[in-house]
Amino acid sequence: MLNRVFRKIGIDRDEVRIANVVSCQPPNDWLDGSPWEYEAVKHCNQYLRPVLQSESHKVAVALGGSATRRLLNLGRKGHKQQDWHGTTVWSDEYSLWVVPTFHPAFLVRGQQRLLGTVIHDVMVAQEAARNGVVKDPAHTVVDPPIGWFNEWIAEYLDAIRQGGNIWLAVDIETAEKAGQDEAEVEDWTGEILRINFSCNPNEGITVPFGGQYAEGIRALLSATGVKVLWNARFDTARLRSVGLPVSEPALDFMWAWHILQSDTPRGLGYVAPFYSRYGPWKHLSGSSPGEYAAIDAFQTLRVAYGIAKDLERQGQWTTFLRHVWELDAKVLRPAEELGLLVDKVKLDAFKADLETKTAVLHGEIQGLVPDSLKPVKLWKRAPDDNLGAVPERRREVVQVCTACGASEVAKSHRCADRTKQPSVNLHDADVTRWVKTLDFNPSSPDQIRLYAAHRGHPLGRAKHSKTGRGSTDRKTLQALKKGTRDPLYGKLLDHREIGKVLGTYVDGSLRRLGGDGRLHPSFLHKPSTLRLSCVNPNLQNVVSDRAGPEALASGFRSCLVAAPGCVLIEADFAGIEAVETGWFSGDPDYIRLAKLGVHAYLASHLVGQPAALKWSDKDLGEHFKLIKDRFKGDYDRAKRCVHGSNYGLTPIGMVNNYPEIFTRASAQKTQSIYFEVCPKLGPWQKSVRDRAFKQHYLGGDEHPFKYKHWFWSVYVYNQASQSWKPGEDSKRVVAYFPQSTSAGVIKEASLRLMAPGTPSYIGDLYYGQTPVRALVHDSILVEVPKTKQDECIERMVTEMTRAIPEQPCPAGWNMGAQLSIGVSVKTGTDWLAMSEVNLGQLGVAADTAVRAAEEEEVEA
Repeated sequence: MLNRVFRKIGIDRDEVRIANVVSCQPPNDWLDGSPWEYEAVKHCNQYLRPVLQSESHKVAVALGGSATRRLLNLGRKGHKQQDWHGTTVWSDEYSLWVVPTFHPAFLVRGQQRLLGTVIHDVMVAQEAARNGVVKDPAHTVVDPPIGWFNEWIAEYLDAIRQGGNIWLAVDIETAEKAGQDEAEVEDWTGEILRINFSCNPNEGITVPFGGQYAEGIRALLSATGVKVLWNARFDTARLRSVGLPVSEPALDFMWAWHILQSDTPRGLGYVAPFYSRYGPWKHLSGSSPGEYAAIDAFQTLRVAYGIAKDLERQGQWTTFLRHVWELDAKVLRPAEELGLLVDKVKLDAFKADLETKTAVLHGEIQGLVPDSLKPVKLWKRAPDDNLGAVPERRREVVQVCTACGASEVAKSHRCADRTKQPSVNLHDADVTRWVKTLDFNPSSPDQIRLYAAHRGHPLGRAKHSKTGRGSTDRKTLQALKKGTRDPLYGKLLDHREIGKVLGTYVDGSLRRLGGDGRLHPSFLHKPSTLRLSCVNPNLQNVVSDRAGPEALASGFRSCLVAAPGCVLIEADFAGIEAVETGWFSGDPDYIRLAKLGVHAYLASHLVGQPAALKWSDKDLGEHFKLIKDRFKGDYDRAKRCVHGSNYGLTPIGMVNNYPEIFTRASAQKTQSIYFEVCPKLGPWQKSVRDRAFKQHYLGGDEHPFKYKHWFWSVYVYNQASQSWKPGEDSKRVVAYFPQSTSAGVIKEASLRLMAPGTPSYIGDLYYGQTPVRALVHDSILVEVPKTKQDECIERMVTEMTRAIPEQPCPAGWNMGAQLSIGVSVKTGTDWLAMSEVNLGQLGVAADTAVRAAEEEEVEA
């Protein structure tokens, strides 16, 4: 990996010197975070110092946390390597510049997305060695006199009134937020301690929140100019809660960075070295909170200017404004504020049902685990509530006084016979203990490891683990369940899944229910495909148990209901990712099949009753229905194969993900037939992989919405076989275009529906307010009065089936000038009990993809 970095930059390995902070090999190659790290590094400094001082080194690149902490004499507590990478820090101890970056082994262990970052950091070091280090100027103002602060505000407001395009960085500090990565702060309500401002990238100002500064703070936040924030959603929500809304436009440059580099960390400390030569500062949050806050302000502004310039250069600035800022302001934030109504009676009943299931499972698990493997609790004396505790003679090492023979004594023991001199030592002795056998804990990795060892079941080494302990993750338990047929592992999986739904979705929802009886989830732009994610709770992903198809998901969905006199409507882009796959692969036949039922098309070939593309849509639809009804197992196998293959899953991957459906032979056969009957798919996937491997990214100008994603591990060279193998990005690259383009399509449709003054505007259909409640995968969920139901459905279908101008179609495809996606619609009074709407009866034009809606299932 290090050699790859050198080759990308053009550095000859012989030009650099490579050394270690330790001079011996630690157990399991484990140093960073190990119990012996501090002593080992301290001891080996006697060998490292001469290496660094033996030649006139100008720059040392610290690879990883251990090296960074050693060269800069940092403590381990609170150290985050991503807040130090790419900065230049002077070391008095070694008289050279230190440039921290990530360790190559860290990249190998699943973080190859940071390869470009390491290349950048080494280039920073190379530049420092050649031309020296010049820091950007910076001035911090901490708690200025009120007169100075008011004068500064007056100058800023005057410049805004005169039409100046002056951006104002705004940032708040709370006790909960201090020291955290801003990108990970999602849910807090702490008191605001400080607020920070910057309108000059070389100056940051911080003042205590409130008091004599309150009037000036309000004036700044309500001014008309552009506000620049980092993770704006949470800063602005906290400010609104204390009566200080931030006037628009308020641009969140954390998500602007995500548009630019969608698969890298989003913390300001990580991003700043790409745009600022100030250096590290996040470590000051505890020792110098005022200085830290002021630096936060101007670093936010510096980074915002740099990101905006890069987005503009790459043609992505409009994408950011529309698909992040406008989407948040017009669609997502209003939906979050209104929220989803919860039927608490149903939710309480659902909770009771899950608790019953958990209790039954717990009892079944106890019956499968021998008592000898269960933990025990010991008392030296009979416990007051000695239910289940029994006396037992045990051999233990205890403290015994050899002078008087007393056993289990303290170090300060005095003999009853005061003429004897106490002599307390450790000895084996027979003692009485009160013993109670506890229940086996299905959530304890150590207890699961103990059971597996007792049964002789190999756990395998945890991925990237250096502790040597076996893994007990979901995939390991699934493999054990299949390989050993031991019923315990299936019970453990069920217990985990029910526990997750109970804790996250039921208990979490009960905690978050507002006085309005509604949940207010937050929608974020986290996925690297620029789809949406959701928290508090996550409506995109409800775990199901094994009692039936989506049993737990169904139970939770049934608790989300429409208000009295209202109805929920869910309009779904039918088969959108499959349609997009056909568009990108240049295959109009595949687009047609995606709309009619590509799963059934494959299944027809699996069962020897192949459909023919020359048939009419009507004949194909009838045949597909027959196949689906008569050959359910083959249809399910085809469906899994289509989804898996479209996202780069190999036959082995299908077996691992769907062991109850595939053997290796059946997976290989099914996928081979799929690629035969859809002949353009395989070559397109290969071309996408090759392109991503060559240029390290996909998208940009070749993406309908200018989205872009970087890939650093499409193929990797295997030294043992002397050949290239698929890397960790191999599956991601083939899924990227269909998934990310689908994200753009649903965002555009949502924005059109919320555009006032247009015929399809629905933004006031819920009693003058937005009816939108959630964007979930490929669907839009709304709540409207029953009297507005037909009107709302007609407008939604009109916009969602509208031709997509960013995706033109060749004339020879006979599909119109631009691609369009079909829609299916369901309605009901709760999110589970929903019925399919016959769009034809409503007089709404809908694509034939409605028939494919039943097949659509998000697997990614």
